[in-house]
Amino acid sequence: MKGNILIVPGYKGNPRGHWQTWIEKQYPNAQRLKAIDYHQPALFNWSTHISEYLAQQTHPVTIVAHSFGCLAAVLAIKQQRHMVNTALLVAPASPLRFTEDGHINDFPTSPTISAALPDKPLGITGLIVASQNDPWMDYKDAHELSLKWGMLFHNAGYAGHINIESGHGPYPKVKVLLDSLIYITQADR
Repeated sequence: MKGNILIVPGYKGNPRGHWQTWIEKQYPNAQRLKAIDYHQPALFNWSTHISEYLAQQTHPVTIVAHSFGCLAAVLAIKQQRHMVNTALLVAPASPLRFTEDGHINDFPTSPTISAALPDKPLGITGLIVASQNDPWMDYKDAHELSLKWGMLFHNAGYAGHINIESGHGPYPKVKVLLDSLIYITQADR
């Protein structure tokens, strides 16, 4: 694989032992998105950082995002689809929980970011992994996003938010899914 794997954490980042930290160690070409304040989930700021990273690459990138990071990644993919090989979006957070400035609890009178997100297929092969009991996103809503964005969908069962709190440190299943996506997209080229 020629391009890098970009790890995009979610709101509040990834604590030690998170599955994204484990995934990052599984691939020598994996890099975590830096220079973002993970405690300030501002959609356009995060998306701009992802877009800037993509613009600096010489080969299309594979994106592995979690939670709010999925939403920012999707916006960047919409703008720079040609620089994205594939995307694995794990436990995306509901756009109804965020405003342009941050978490809805901090900005309760501001509109949500729902209208800012793409409402058409992204034009890439990608996969959304969703849990049936994710407190951050209703399972049916996650499935709707996969249809809207033209992505494959994987039912992770009752896995919570697929993070440390739900018991997901090293997560071999997500590596299998990522390897499969990479294989499929390389075969298409």
